[in-house]
Amino acid sequence: MSGLSVKLPLSKNRQDGYGTNKSTQSMAAQNLKMLLLTNPGERMMVPDFGIGIKKYIFEVMNRDTYVEIEAKIHEQVKKYLPYILITNIRFKDYNAASSNTLGIRISYIITTIKATGTLSVAV
Repeated sequence: MSGLSVKLPLSKNRQDGYGTNKSTQSMAAQNLKMLLLTNPGERMMVPDFGIGIKKYIFEVMNRDTYVEIEAKIHEQVKKYLPYILITNIRFKDYNAASSNTLGIRISYIITTIKATGTLSVAV
C-alpha cells in the first residue's frame, strides 16, 4: 500500500522503501509537529513558515509568553494547515526542575474528515 506522505524522520521500510504516513490523521499530526518545530526562515521559498518553538525554552514562562506562543500557533495553523482546527492548547513548564523543557499538548479536529487528534511535544 502506498502512503500519503513520507514519514519523518526518514526510515527504511521493506514494503514502501521508506516509511510513509498511511492515514490522514498521521499525516496531519506530522504536519502540525513540523510546523511547531520549524524555525521561521528555515523552509526554502516559504520564509515565514514555522513557529520555532525551541526558541522559547530559555524564555521566562509566564502568562504573556504562553499567550504569545498560543497566538502564533493559531496564526500559523490557520495559514499553512487550514484543514486543522485547534480546539485546545495546554502548556507544561518544566523550567522549575531546571531541565529547560517546555511541553505542549494540542487538541485539534481535522475538518476535512471530522476526525480528532492530539499532539504532545516536549522541547
